[in-house]
Amino acid sequence: MHTTQTNNNQNGVSHIGTTSSVDTEDNNDFILAKTSKSRPNWVRRRIRSACSKKTLCKRIPILGWVPQYNQKYALSDFIAGVTIGCTVIAQGLVFAMVAGVPPQYGLYTSFIGCFVYVVFGTCKASAVGPSTMTAVLIFETIGGKGPQYGILLCFLTGLIQLLLAVLSFGFLIDFISTPVMSGFACAGALFTATTQIHNLFGMKAPNRNFIPTWVDFITNISQTNFKIWDTVLGLTCLLVLVLLKVLEKILVPLGKLPKLFSAISITGNLIVIITTTIISYYVGENEETPFRLTGYVPSGLPTIQVPPFSYQTVSNTTTTFREMVADLHLAIFVIPFMGFLETITVCKTFNEDALSVDATQEFLAIGLSNVMGSFLQALPCSAALGRSAINYSSGVKTTLGGLYTGVLVLLALVYLTPYFYYIPKATLASVIIAACTSVLKVEVVKQMWRTKKSDLIPGLTTFVVCLTWSLQYGILMGVGVDLLSIMYHAARPKIYMQQTKSSKGTKYLLVTPDRWIIFPSVYYVKNLVTKWSVRHGVPVVLDCSHIYGADYTAATVIRNLIQDFVKRHQPLFFYNLRPSVSYIVSSLSVKDFFVYYNLDEFDDVLKTWCANKESVRGQKNQLY
Repeated sequence: MHTTQTNNNQNGVSHIGTTSSVDTEDNNDFILAKTSKSRPNWVRRRIRSACSKKTLCKRIPILGWVPQYNQKYALSDFIAGVTIGCTVIAQGLVFAMVAGVPPQYGLYTSFIGCFVYVVFGTCKASAVGPSTMTAVLIFETIGGKGPQYGILLCFLTGLIQLLLAVLSFGFLIDFISTPVMSGFACAGALFTATTQIHNLFGMKAPNRNFIPTWVDFITNISQTNFKIWDTVLGLTCLLVLVLLKVLEKILVPLGKLPKLFSAISITGNLIVIITTTIISYYVGENEETPFRLTGYVPSGLPTIQVPPFSYQTVSNTTTTFREMVADLHLAIFVIPFMGFLETITVCKTFNEDALSVDATQEFLAIGLSNVMGSFLQALPCSAALGRSAINYSSGVKTTLGGLYTGVLVLLALVYLTPYFYYIPKATLASVIIAACTSVLKVEVVKQMWRTKKSDLIPGLTTFVVCLTWSLQYGILMGVGVDLLSIMYHAARPKIYMQQTKSSKGTKYLLVTPDRWIIFPSVYYVKNLVTKWSVRHGVPVVLDCSHIYGADYTAATVIRNLIQDFVKRHQPLFFYNLRPSVSYIVSSLSVKDFFVYYNLDEFDDVLKTWCANKESVRGQKNQLY
């Protein structure tokens, strides 16, 4: 037996039935919040908390795990770090090739992030450095303008990421949905492969977008304007790399992947590059090489200098900071989010507890990597999913594995750069194209088609715009379509209408919105309720179980709706309305505003209302 409680406040709201437990919880939360804010030592406690050991370990994670570090961890980190170092050297050259900058800048980008992430990173498997997606965006932005733009972009990217870390804006990444990311990833993979199609066939590659590049390629290939040896070498390397991936996918599920084959599969890119470099070195020792080569790569470490906030062109004209920023366009905002998104994806994939990923800390780690890298002539970096997968499978235990990776890259810059001259461009092109094949996942489209077909709209929009216009505008268009979809659903909630009977046989119309009512949707709900209530002419019950909030506009429209019902002498009740929402409506001094929580008591009230339609207002005090 429920205890009945009726409260008539000065605003005319009536609560019928048991007092909601939510009411007590809301009041307790309000009291606690008010008490905590009124304490005079609040600022002092916050400062003390910021300087506590727990906070320091959270913001400098290395302090948390160093005391437990042991020899077993050190050996595992060394093996994984060297493996990633051998991989990232090749990928650094590929990164520079895709980004359209000299090859040394790819190596400059490959080491500083490793050192910074050791101290500030939270995911042991994250391999920070050059990323193919970032390289594609850089190519689109600075193609042909020179590496100065890329270094400045690295500095600005880091600043934005640090600012977002300070403001705890990691939640912004939630506005990029999985369909948009899938569309962007597929378009980016095709765009990346397209940038290397000319190098694969030994042709000169123009700096153009997706469609113009293919038009130029088809035109030139029909005129046999390609080098036969580059074509043979590139296609052979591509075939070998694809076969390694196919065999790995076949053998892994069967549990029959030999350790030797596993090692070859992990370092396949490096093996192909080393083998073809040796071939091109000996073939071109006494005569001109038949391959197009990477060319001279300056040896030595990058000099520490301030990022270029202006520079002089060949014609001795000075490009100002404002002009450089204007030339970078939307990349200043897109690349920070894309780099962060890749990093968070890696953390959620390889962390033992994906829910414990600290987005703010990852913003801080990547932001510091980019800011410090810009002083060492690096380009924007992030955690790459492919290298991180290799890092994880190699048995890395802590982020200290990045230390060995960074040291290996530095040694390569000092001692190995003369040998980079003989790396064939066709080989690097085959490595890039093979990597792109693993990004193209057609099964994602099938899954979206089976689950919710409307999710294909933002995904396809992103994909098409990326290939026909620009990668930057493509992801913005995809996010825009998602936001429009959210806005439409917010403005047009689903309303379930059902004419039913109470336990005592009284007919009434049950109206159930599937979400909260705010200003974009309140008029739509009001019109529907009015239309159906006039048509049926029975009491109306608005089931508010899914309404968790309201605003001033919604409160005024609800007041007008109640007044319309009163004029028609038709009762309107609100069932299970949260006390916080009830307070917003009643604050407008709404009369005849009835809220109930107990079905048994409501049946009696409803029966009385229907028996005395014409005198409801006069008998209201008697009923309660």
